[in-house]
Amino acid sequence: MTGEALIVDDDPVSRAVLAHLVAKNGYDVHEADGPEHARELLDDDAFDVVFSDYRMPEEDGLTLFRSLSGRVPRPRFVLVSGVVDLPGADPAELGVDAVLPKPVMTKAVAECLEALGLPHATP
Repeated sequence: MTGEALIVDDDPVSRAVLAHLVAKNGYDVHEADGPEHARELLDDDAFDVVFSDYRMPEEDGLTLFRSLSGRVPRPRFVLVSGVVDLPGADPAELGVDAVLPKPVMTKAVAECLEALGLPHATP
C-alpha cells in the first residue's frame, strides 16, 4: 500500500466509485458517510489524504476541512465537487490542497495525487 486515504461523501455510489479509484492508486481506503463520521475516523487513524465531497446535508466539505486545520500533522485535503460554479474554485483561495471535479476519472485521481506530491501507483 502507498498510504491511508479517507473518502467522505454522503452518496454511497459516489463514495464507492471514488474509493475504488483511490484504491487503484495503491491506497488503503476508509470511507465515511459524512463529516461527523469522518472526524471519528480521523480521531482514531492517521490519514495521508482526505477526499471530501463539497455538498453534504449536515455540513459541507469546506467546514470539515476548516475543522481539521489545527491537526498536526494535517492530512492533505482534496475537495471533490460537481458544483460548476463553486465559489473560489482555486484551491489556494479555498485553503484546501486540491479541488477534484466530478465526475471523477481514474487519470484525474492519479494526477491529483501527483500534484500533491503524494505517492501513487500507476492504475
